[in-house]
Amino acid sequence: MKKIEFIIVGLFLSLLIVSPINAAYVDLTIDGISLSNDGDVYYPSSGEVTIDVWIVGEGETLSNYSFDILYDMSEGISFLSGEEIEPSGWVSFSTFENSTPYVQGIEALNFMSSDIVLDDRVQVAALTFTYDLQLLVDDGLPDFEAFYRSGQAMTFVEDGLPVTYQPESIGADLAAVPVPAAVWLLGSGLLGLVGLRRHDR
Repeated sequence: MKKIEFIIVGLFLSLLIVSPINAAYVDLTIDGISLSNDGDVYYPSSGEVTIDVWIVGEGETLSNYSFDILYDMSEGISFLSGEEIEPSGWVSFSTFENSTPYVQGIEALNFMSSDIVLDDRVQVAALTFTYDLQLLVDDGLPDFEAFYRSGQAMTFVEDGLPVTYQPESIGADLAAVPVPAAVWLLGSGLLGLVGLRRHDR
């Protein structure tokens, strides 16, 4: 009997510990594709990529937020421009130095001035980056990430009290389009034929 009581108490406590605000997170959508949950590889097709910054929630009241977007300059990624989407006047785009693997980051978001209810998704910014195709590496590491420095967080109102939360979020790993295996096979075959012709001569 004590074992059953222990299990019931444990389940009750776990419900109290898991706050509903944990459903909220930052989504970094690259060129309109959401890869933030697993940091999949993304093969860009032009010299620029656009990172749309979304805050996603399920009915939470968000009173303010402050976090940075980091990007990997070691792969030739450079910040080109930023546009605030919603709400107006709450976004700054100053840059700062950061630790590896992110050589530099952009301070993309700053404090809100009033409460909003996150019924679904709120796009707060669109950031445009350029890149050097020769430097892009498929290394399995995200090239974009929402990062919280000391004192930065998202603040929600729960039962009339402020609750701070730092949802993890990563973006895609940019990589150059891989050369198909068939092309390598054809190329090696052609080189072999050239070698045979020279050998016959």
